[in-house]
Amino acid sequence: NQIKRTLDQLGIDCTLATDGKKALDTLLSWADEAPERIRDLTMLISDVEMPEMDGYTLTTRLRADARLQHIYILLHTSLSGVFNHAMVEKVGADEFIAKFKPDLLANAVIKQVQAGQQAKD
Repeated sequence: NQIKRTLDQLGIDCTLATDGKKALDTLLSWADEAPERIRDLTMLISDVEMPEMDGYTLTTRLRADARLQHIYILLHTSLSGVFNHAMVEKVGADEFIAKFKPDLLANAVIKQVQAGQQAKD
């Protein structure tokens, strides 16, 4: 909800999933039934600590699917230290932010939105 409030304040639409498995299922469904939704997706923000499927596993699964591997992934967690940074690199996430720093999150989202807009121009 903190992430959603930050995105709402930025005026950015988002789709929420309560865990990594539901997020993966949603993205796979979009890839199968509405690939334009995947093309228009700016980024995925995932907590590392989730029930069913954690953010590391979610990222690994996305990177293994040719239809989803291009998605910009920001992992967000309360865990800190070298372990997380090493895991972020190992699974192929694009960015990592320790929880909860709304200014860092907002800046990362704005940067990615702007990069997406430039790519479309």
